[in-house]
Amino acid sequence: MGKTARTYKGARTPQSLKEVRASARRGAVQQPKRTEAKSRVARAVAVIAGGAPGDAAASVSKAASALDRAAKSGAIHKNAAARRKSRLAKKAARVAAGGTAVDAPAKR
Repeated sequence: MGKTARTYKGARTPQSLKEVRASARRGAVQQPKRTEAKSRVARAVAVIAGGAPGDAAASVSKAASALDRAAKSGAIHKNAAARRKSRLAKKAARVAAGGTAVDAPAKR
């Protein structure tokens, strides 16, 4: 007689059930921080590209600050925050030098 496949794929042990609860609590705290950082970066990119009114330097500064706050709390990895800040600063510098904010599509 063969075994049938289990239908329940979730946590089973008390410790794993506890971890599921803790993960949900952490997610509830960290998700708004990730969202705020992403929104600030998107706004900064829109200002840099000229699609939205505002000061580019101020919006880049606010975006960098939001990324740092998200990284400090563990909502995103510190290297991911640094990478995003670097890319945003490069876009701002490119536009300030007279270029365009949009990168050319990558060749495959």
